[in-house]
Amino acid sequence: MRKLLLLMMLVSLPAAAITMYTWVDENGVVHYADTPRPGAVAIEVDPVQGFEAPPLYRSAAPATTEDRDGRSAYDTFAISTPGQDEVFWNVAGIINVVIEISPPPQNGDTISLFFDSQNMSAPGSRRQSYVLNEVYRGTHTVRAVVNDRNGNEIQQTEMITFQVHQTSIR
Repeated sequence: MRKLLLLMMLVSLPAAAITMYTWVDENGVVHYADTPRPGAVAIEVDPVQGFEAPPLYRSAAPATTEDRDGRSAYDTFAISTPGQDEVFWNVAGIINVVIEISPPPQNGDTISLFFDSQNMSAPGSRRQSYVLNEVYRGTHTVRAVVNDRNGNEIQQTEMITFQVHQTSIR
């Protein structure tokens, strides 16, 4: 039991640099391995880097901040997924978009999602999540807008830019 506990503690420690070995063969091809061999040079490789999600974007100044029929603009209005400059690999053309809004949409207010400048929302929509299909290689943008019942823009999110990459088979 003590050995198991010691092993679990060692596994949970942060990863340290890893020693790898590199050499060039007689054909000029560079090789890498985790075990030494004659003629190989030791190199230190940092462990894999992790990332934290960026904080939600909070619009600095809503289009209208007061007196929309006695109501104020939204405290939070942001696209939480995808993140700014996020890169997606091999997603089969499917991207999820999540909009955060607080307080919930008021009576008569609608939310529109724009993907690559095209409105993806049905008239009168208040949806806060979308599944975008046929999103292929390249750079894409999404942003959301809240409009009042008269169609006037109340607030909009930051324009989110993201990349879609697809592995090529040659």
